[in-house]
Amino acid sequence: MYENSFKDCKTMEEGKSLYRKLAMQHHPDRGGDLDTMKEINRQWSYFQMNFEKETQRARSRKSRAEHGDDPKYKTPADFVDFDEKMEAIRQKIEEALNLHLPDDCTIELMGLWIWITGNTYPHKDRLGKQGIGFAFAGEKKAWFYAGVKSRNREKKSIDEIRSMHG
Repeated sequence: MYENSFKDCKTMEEGKSLYRKLAMQHHPDRGGDLDTMKEINRQWSYFQMNFEKETQRARSRKSRAEHGDDPKYKTPADFVDFDEKMEAIRQKIEEALNLHLPDDCTIELMGLWIWITGNTYPHKDRLGKQGIGFAFAGEKKAWFYAGVKSRNREKKSIDEIRSMHG
C-alpha cells in the first residue's frame, strides 16, 4: 500500500512532515493497522539512514573541494564507517519508537545524533543507561544518543543543532 512513501521527499523536513502525517493516519492507537505502521516505520528509518548518508557525503565532497588533495586534512567521513553507524542509529531509533512515548515527546535525527525532547521525565529510567542507553543533556533538557562522538566543542542550543542538521 505504501510502497516507497518517501521517494519524493527532497529534504528531511519534508520526510518528517510525511512521516507525521502517515503515523497520525495509521498508528494502531488511532485505529490504524499494526503491519502498515511497521512498514511506515521501516520506510522512515530507511529514508533517514540514506538521507543522512548522502548529506554526510555531500559535506565531505564540499570539504574536499575546499581543501584540495591535502593529505593532512581529514573529514569525519575518513574516520567513520557510515553504513555501520547508520545501522546502529536506525536500531536506536527503533528502540526509542518502541518505548511508545507520549505525543508531547519528539524523536529527532540531527546529523548522526538522535535527540528526544518534550516531557521525558516520567520516562527517564527507560531512556537512560539502564534503559535504551541515551544520555541526558541538562542544559538542553533533552536526551541524546551520539552515533559518532562530536569533534565540535562549541556549545550549541538544540535549535542551533537543529538548524545545522535539518
